[in-house]
Amino acid sequence: MGPWTHMTTDPVSGDVDFGPDAGMSYEHYNALQLQWFDATLKQIETELSNEPPVRIFVMGGDDGRRSQAGKMRHGGRCGPKKTGLCPARVSPTTTCVKSCAYRRAAHPGSAERVHV
Repeated sequence: MGPWTHMTTDPVSGDVDFGPDAGMSYEHYNALQLQWFDATLKQIETELSNEPPVRIFVMGGDDGRRSQAGKMRHGGRCGPKKTGLCPARVSPTTTCVKSCAYRRAAHPGSAERVHV
């Protein structure tokens, strides 16, 4: 996943330009995918082994004006390669998610919560 839209690695989406950090060449994108598949599915050591497990892209930060191409300069930046996060804006959080479902009760308008 990345800061690009589906099936394109262009830093521009519609009328918005997210800046140079949002773009990636197809060659780099394909190499990144291959490294991920090798590391994840084949258990092969790749360059990704030294990367943080998550690297975020923080949108915004540009002036919001229109470029010469007519796109809004929204901007954005990737977190540092060392940690992958932007410490001023993100902090680790432990979350526990339970799976629940609702079963319809015999009376209309009521429901019973059932843990799945």
